[in-house]
Amino acid sequence: MNLIRVGIQGLEPGIRLGEDIVSSKGILLAKKDQLLDKKLIQVLKSFAVTEVVVISSGENVEKNLSHFDLQIVAEIKLRFKNLDLKKAMIQKLFEHCVHRQTISKSQKSGGR
Repeated sequence: MNLIRVGIQGLEPGIRLGEDIVSSKGILLAKKDQLLDKKLIQVLKSFAVTEVVVISSGENVEKNLSHFDLQIVAEIKLRFKNLDLKKAMIQKLFEHCVHRQTISKSQKSGGR
């Protein structure tokens, strides 16, 4: 299971959540492993959720990333340029680095 932080604008129906989503007032908005649909995405927007952690299959990791997160991926790709990203362990390490950096930078900029 690969977890990745995705901006609210990058969400699409059918994406599976990687963690519970709780509002700033402590209201549970969605549960881990729940599939997103158009209605739930609208609910998240109405509660001012800016990003969520989703479960990614790996091949579509970059498709749903925000512009901010794509910059992080580009930076990390430079560090991995001499490695074979098709190897499972290297791919996991790459995705772990992306996940950590998006969470780290998100927390520094105010979170979700």
